[in-house]
Amino acid sequence: MKYLIVLTALVFFGSAPAGAQTHKKQSLRILTEHMPRAVNSSGSQELRAASMPCVKDSMVSYYWNTLNSSFTKTSKNVYAYNATFSVSTDTYYSYYSNSWNVSNRLTNSYNLLNQKTMELREYASGGQPIAWYPSSRTTYTYDNYGYQTQNVYQSYNSQTSTWKNSSQELNVYDSQHNNTQQISLLWRNNAWRNNFQTLTTFNSQNHITGSVYQSWDTITNNWKSTDKLASVSYGSNGKIAAYTVQEWINNIWENSYRASFSYNSAGFETMELDEEWNGTTWENLYRSTIVYDSKNNPINFIYEEWDGTGWVLQSKSTMGYDTNNNQISSLYEYVTNHILTPSSKNEMFYNCTTVGIHSVAQTNTLSIFPNPANKNITIKTTISEGRIIIRDIHGRVVQEDLLKEEIQLENLPEGLYMISLVSPEGTTLATARVIKN
Repeated sequence: MKYLIVLTALVFFGSAPAGAQTHKKQSLRILTEHMPRAVNSSGSQELRAASMPCVKDSMVSYYWNTLNSSFTKTSKNVYAYNATFSVSTDTYYSYYSNSWNVSNRLTNSYNLLNQKTMELREYASGGQPIAWYPSSRTTYTYDNYGYQTQNVYQSYNSQTSTWKNSSQELNVYDSQHNNTQQISLLWRNNAWRNNFQTLTTFNSQNHITGSVYQSWDTITNNWKSTDKLASVSYGSNGKIAAYTVQEWINNIWENSYRASFSYNSAGFETMELDEEWNGTTWENLYRSTIVYDSKNNPINFIYEEWDGTGWVLQSKSTMGYDTNNNQISSLYEYVTNHILTPSSKNEMFYNCTTVGIHSVAQTNTLSIFPNPANKNITIKTTISEGRIIIRDIHGRVVQEDLLKEEIQLENLPEGLYMISLVSPEGTTLATARVIKN
């Protein structure tokens, strides 16, 4: 079996070698997508932010035309944003007959905590004015702590003007909010049927220790184990150093695949080495290298395969950035006949003059501690007067107080809440999230 997992983002890059099995690649993705990403002290994903507030207006895609050795426009995405700078619509255009022609769009809805609650895909009519016809949608549900518990994918039946269930995913969490079970179901014969599931274990540091991938056996009506994350080790930086995957073959677990990782001094991944078990020992398989600029923006992704004696370049991605650290270009190249040849590229365009929530966040600070909290929270802010409004994840106002240093939460049930600092005139000046235990 040959498959490819690239980087801690665990996105398949390029094409897998001949003989790769799709369901195995999917099982490994499920197993390893639980791997903890870089987390900062507040518990959120570690992201490199742009130097100033910018939003991506559009992205234009090109493919390499081998006939005239030049790039040709193929498509573009145009983005619109809501008041909290999350993408509200992503409209896709195709380029033909020397003009841009609208094709389809995604429309996103969000809850108070800016979590996506629905993604609606629609296709455009060919005439003018443009009419939009629904095609599919995904709805997302969250628990009181803001963790996703369910997403349901549905397709639209234009003949009956109704939505038809297609698939769904359920997530189960432990008391530390670790995702211990992920279940995939398919809609068959007007009922939800099991498809596959992943069972994951964590240690006291909330680090993953293992996962088992199981598919549903329709003959025995039971779960059947196929792959497992047999071991995971962590480095002194708290990031994953290596993991090993095994397959269930002839009623025993056998080594299949392992990956090891290297990082730079800033904690960003610089290399992933993938090896395959040949029955007696580990053999090199793939190697992925990431190169960064001085601001730790990734500028190159290099993918190589082992040919038995050395590493052979297969593909390369090159990223460019503006002075605000916004990614403005990506070039994809693949080796063809031993020559690195362009395949496609993207160009991104930004609006860096937008003001609003970013300005508020830069001007007014709101600090809350402890977080998580049990009974009371302490408020630290640069604002001298106003009100504190507390909402649950559904947007309902559950408590309101005059601005003061200590706010009592003991009457609120456990869960995730949005704390808003509001001026005497009713303007929201700053917001923060707090977990009530």
